[in-house]
Amino acid sequence: MKTILTEIMKEMLRDMAKQERIAWVVVIFDLLIAIYYFSHAPLVLEAADLYTRGMRKVVMTCFILMVIAEIIVGIVSWSKKGETVEDERDVQIKDKSVAVGYRTMLGFVVILIGHIVFFQGMTGLVGEENARQFPALGELGIANVLMGVLILSTVAQHIAKIFYYRKMY
Repeated sequence: MKTILTEIMKEMLRDMAKQERIAWVVVIFDLLIAIYYFSHAPLVLEAADLYTRGMRKVVMTCFILMVIAEIIVGIVSWSKKGETVEDERDVQIKDKSVAVGYRTMLGFVVILIGHIVFFQGMTGLVGEENARQFPALGELGIANVLMGVLILSTVAQHIAKIFYYRKMY
């Protein structure tokens, strides 16, 4: 069983383009960082500042994980001189995947802005007492949502890149 899985993995890696392997590494690390960060997100929402309840440790750990991820991506993408020549297909895939990531980020930022504007205007529309029924994010909540949007848009970009490499073979 173990050798069958090993052979399948070797075959998959052999069939992958280099940029596709890099995209897989980025997606895996982004998801790991997101899971770690957002598993501690309730601490951020409850904290008065980033230095209470261990949030400094969480932010520093995420920073270290990002540095490690960049080193691994650099190792995976490293090649001998002249070995990485982008052809027209690579450029098209890169452009399409960046567009997917950008549209994802833009859509969620617009939703966040709509949320902020809607709940700011709720007080004037329904009065102070009724406006408390609707949750407001606060500064740290907005920071968490923005962090999530950045991670989600990066993951969407690299998953689109993987999809286009698989589709265009």
